[in-house]
Amino acid sequence: MDTDGFLEPDTEHPYFPLREDAFEAAHRGTYWTQVSPKDLVVVQVVFSSIGVATLWPDVLSAYEREESTRYILKGTLFKEYRSRDDILLYSVREEKLQIKSVVV
Repeated sequence: MDTDGFLEPDTEHPYFPLREDAFEAAHRGTYWTQVSPKDLVVVQVVFSSIGVATLWPDVLSAYEREESTRYILKGTLFKEYRSRDDILLYSVREEKLQIKSVVV
């Protein structure tokens, strides 16, 4: 994402699952991808209120699952996404997490 400014989703699942908690996102990421927690990069997507209103529900959407609400961002994830009239809709920044592997 740093060199191109965007990241394409997986072809099997053309969206990015969004989580409210960075540690939950890291846990799910290691479970579904089998990637080591040390190799996983968690990013924070910060939406402006105009961004939510503009992108809802075509790009940004939610659905109920079990006892929680899940959010997804469909399509390409850009480092910074602006409207045609240059209003910031969302931006992405890398989360610095210290995740340790625990053996039980």
